[in-house]
Amino acid sequence: MWCYLSSMLMPTSALADEETEIIKPSPSIKACDRDAKNCVSSANIKQIDLYSPPWTFEVSPDEAFARIKGVLKSDDYHYAIKEIDDEARYIRAYVLRREADQDEVEFLVKGDDKVVVFKSSERKEGGLPDLGVNRKRIDDVRKRGAVFELMGGGATADSYDGGGAAARGNNAFGQ
Repeated sequence: MWCYLSSMLMPTSALADEETEIIKPSPSIKACDRDAKNCVSSANIKQIDLYSPPWTFEVSPDEAFARIKGVLKSDDYHYAIKEIDDEARYIRAYVLRREADQDEVEFLVKGDDKVVVFKSSERKEGGLPDLGVNRKRIDDVRKRGAVFELMGGGATADSYDGGGAAARGNNAFGQ
């Protein structure tokens, strides 16, 4: 009887050899720091000067992600891809510049929502103002992808003039 009970208390080799599944956190796009000068992100919804609207698309999420990867890979003179997560549809790349401190871009395709969120920023803060280079870079990738539209009709910091609702028109800031 003792052997029977002890064998019940001992773990079987099948249980002992099972590996626990490691759950990797999903990538996300963070907002720019409040004092950032050279950054634009679709996550900065409360800080209009650092905000750019997410992109929408009508193709499959995999096709949208392939388009972004294609733009970054075809322009290897300007982009060095550092991380790709095909399952999460996330990509991060450095933007090659003459200076040692490169800029960084990140894109995340959210398939359920059919939107692309992103961030383009200096890797090391404190430089001179970029004169809109990060915003132009994001817009260039969107246009070259050829399937992306701006969410909300394209309301950006450039389209906000601080006037009344009539001055702003029918967009996210003047509904």
